[in-house]
Amino acid sequence: MKQLYKLPIVLSLLFTVTISSQNIQYDLRCSGDGSSYEIYVSRDANTSFPFALGSSTITLILPTGSSRTIAFTSESVATYSQQPAIIDGNSSGNDFYPFTSSGGAQTTLTADTPVLWLTLTPSDGTNQDARLFINGTDPSDLGGVNASNTFTTISASGIVNEYSSNVSDVVVNCSSLSTDDFDKISNELSIYPNPFTDTLLIESNVDIENVEIYDVKGKRVFNNNNGKREISVGHLQKGLYLMKVYYQGGIKTKRVIKK
Repeated sequence: MKQLYKLPIVLSLLFTVTISSQNIQYDLRCSGDGSSYEIYVSRDANTSFPFALGSSTITLILPTGSSRTIAFTSESVATYSQQPAIIDGNSSGNDFYPFTSSGGAQTTLTADTPVLWLTLTPSDGTNQDARLFINGTDPSDLGGVNASNTFTTISASGIVNEYSSNVSDVVVNCSSLSTDDFDKISNELSIYPNPFTDTLLIESNVDIENVEIYDVKGKRVFNNNNGKREISVGHLQKGLYLMKVYYQGGIKTKRVIKK
């Protein structure tokens, strides 16, 4: 009688690590003293692992200026180089200033914590309308140069362009914003709750004249609260918005999140 031998069964388990893109955004601001433009980088989700920086591009747009130069400082782990200025092929009167980086050391970005990435100081001052390139909206024909914003990271998921959009595509002019920081509200005025669901409340000891809310693409999605301090915004989609409050004596700008 033949004896049957049972062979051991070996199970091979294959583990796949999937790390999704986590939406990195650029934000253009004025410096505290109003002398320079500052570009901040932030992401909308935490990462528990370091990633290596790949290539990236940040493009500043200014009105056409004569013999303008831009001094710049790379503030973070990536070192940037300025590319030649581009005059808009559609003759819109804009100058495009791309700054590119081939990458940098490993780093991490914490959710909703903007990091100063690049400081730009035009030789003709900051009292002019400035903004960042809007991917998909600005002209694609710029003398053969791709000025679209990118932010490439290298992690367990491979090489991914995690750039999502500009936090704000509205124009920044340091003469009108002065030292008004995009993240700070003075004691004169506060906005809550943040994040919000259906309603935003404004607490202020001065009269509110108007409220505007912009989405991340620069589209105005709310205008004119008629002086009310309770604003119904339940119709907005989930996401990040820029809220501008016009009040007696100035303008305050706050980033708010619809959850």
